[in-house]
Amino acid sequence: MKRKNRKERCPVQHIERSVLQAIAWHCRRELPREGCGVLLGSSQTHSANPAVITAWTPIANRAINPLASFRFDEAEWIAALYAAERDSLSVLGLFHSHPQTEAYPSEDDITGTAWDRMSYWIISYAPPYSPDSPNVRAYWLNSATNRIVPCPYKLF
Repeated sequence: MKRKNRKERCPVQHIERSVLQAIAWHCRRELPREGCGVLLGSSQTHSANPAVITAWTPIANRAINPLASFRFDEAEWIAALYAAERDSLSVLGLFHSHPQTEAYPSEDDITGTAWDRMSYWIISYAPPYSPDSPNVRAYWLNSATNRIVPCPYKLF
């Protein structure tokens, strides 16, 4: 018998400290535009060890209004996928920044991005945070319930 009020949980996301620092720096350089890219690592689907985000690739933001939204440059996105495959890496997540709003997925983020089965990271510079001290949050979309679940993360 299934519990109706069971709390949805996201697995702890593992990311190298240098990768987290690099994506925050990339997004800071893109201000006031939203910065974006892909997070990569070795997939551990058949292992007891968790997958760890060990690399990242910036992707140009080609949104009509890049100050308030993002859309991956299609050619760069395809190139990143081929490079990941060449390097035996898996896409473990996507990231982008919110220069003026909190680190929570917007309605456009939810509907405009295929992020099922991967983590989704948002770097926010909205007050009280700043370019020197952003707020970084990770999420997971539970496709069965279409709910956004916050993910804890651990730095390595």
